[in-house]
This record gives sequence, structure tokens and C-alpha cells, in this order.
Amino acid sequence: MTNDTPYLLRMEALKLANARAEQKFHAEWSKATNNAAIKNEVLTEVPVYPTTEEILLEAEKLKDFVNKK
Repeated sequence: MTNDTPYLLRMEALKLANARAEQKFHAEWSKATNNAAIKNEVLTEVPVYPTTEEILLEAEKLKDFVNKK
């Protein structure tokens, strides 16, 4: 068990949620650009970058999971 404060635990959850959202976005971007290149087409539909609200929601889910007993 660690002695991290609730603030630090929330910050770590937020950092993890942000990293996960960015990884997902970049994976979707890579897939979209690769598919367009394979089909020799112009990229018309691009993935949407995650919003702050989406990241905060994911952080809350992570924090809730950590807080479960």
C-alpha cells in the first residue's frame, strides 16, 4: 500500500486516462491513414481527438476502480 494522497491518486488517474485516450487516437489515426494509402484515396474521415470531458470520465472510471474494496 502506498502513502499517496488522494490528490496524487487523482492526478495519476488523470495522467493514465489522458495517455490512454491519446494512444487510442493515434492508433485510429494511423489506421485511417494506412487504409487511405492502401486504397490510394484522400483521407476524408479523420478520428476525433478526445475531449476533456471524455478524458475526465475515463479518469473517474479508473479512480473508482482503484477505490473499490
